Amino acid sequence: MEQQYAPQAEQDVSVGGVYAGVILQKWISIMEYSEAFTVNRLSGEYDDEICRSYVAKMTRLWKELKVKVRTRADFKDVRDEFLKFEPYCVDPARFFPASSDEDGKEVITPDGDEIYKLENVLREVIEKLRVTEF
Repeated sequence: MEQQYAPQAEQDVSVGGVYAGVILQKWISIMEYSEAFTVNRLSGEYDDEICRSYVAKMTRLWKELKVKVRTRADFKDVRDEFLKFEPYCVDPARFFPASSDEDGKEVITPDGDEIYKLENVLREVIEKLRVTEF
C-alpha cells in the first residue's frame, strides 16, 4: 500500500536536524557576545574585539537566514525589518560610524541601537524557525 503524505502546514516553518543545531549554536555564541557587548555599553567603554566579533557573528547569521526570510510567505511579518539590515550586513562597518570628539579627533563608536535592532530581528526569525525547540 502506498503511503500518502500530507503537505506541511504553511505555519510550520521550523528547520530540523543538524541544520537547526548549527543555527542554534551560532545563536548561543551570539548571545554570549551580546552579554559582553551590553556590559561594555553600560560601562561606556567598548572593547573593539567584542564589538566587532558580535557584529560579525550576527551579520554572518543574517546572511545564512536571508534566503529563508525572503522566500517564505510565513516571514512576511518580519521581512521588511529583516531586509532593512542588508546594507549593514553587506558592509558591517556601517554599525561603526565615525564621529569627532571635543578635540576634533575622529572616534569610531558602535551604533548600539542598530546593533540591538539586528539582534532582535534575528531573534524573531529564529523563534519562527523554532530552532530553540531542539
